[in-house]
Amino acid sequence: MRPDGRLVIGDIHFGTLARASDDPNRTGRALRARDGHFRDGAVPATFLSCLPKTGSRHVSSAPVTFADAKKGADGIVMMPQWLVAEFAVSGGAIPEAVARAWSEELHRRADAGSLIFTITDPVTVAEAI
Repeated sequence: MRPDGRLVIGDIHFGTLARASDDPNRTGRALRARDGHFRDGAVPATFLSCLPKTGSRHVSSAPVTFADAKKGADGIVMMPQWLVAEFAVSGGAIPEAVARAWSEELHRRADAGSLIFTITDPVTVAEAI
């Protein structure tokens, strides 16, 4: 970073994910399988302590919460659903039937108006010191 530079970091905090489910255990299995593709799902909660080591200081942070209650192809519910299900099945973490049931529940809840999905992306600004 330049001496007068600013850094803006946005990273999803997966610990903030909330999703209604008829089968929380199944949902938990799928989401834990998803966790296998990244190193740390709580980086936003821990990286502030690293800023001084980089010659930066924290300026501000703000939560950006994404919420969805419909099943549009471009929605924040459907895209991760497809990606998580495919990743979990291809990695052998859950059987295809479990992934299919998870996806079917999502569609059924959306059709019934009982779909709830939220996740927060803390955005942090830092500057060089």
